[in-house]
Amino acid sequence: MERDWRCDIPEQRLVWAKATTEALKIIEGKWKTVIICQLFAAKGPLRFSELERRIEGRKSKNADPAA
Repeated sequence: MERDWRCDIPEQRLVWAKATTEALKIIEGKWKTVIICQLFAAKGPLRFSELERRIEGRKSKNADPAA
């Protein structure tokens, strides 16, 4: 699925900007933005395990604490 972000109507751009700002206020936090960026960067749906692999610097439940 390809996304089309173009909008030639200034009023609609303002509506989208306000909605985006409100959404970002809701999702702010340490990992939420990283997860959303990975989902948008994906070319299609991601399984949870694939999303985990794509996120750098994450702490795995099964990670070796000595590593």
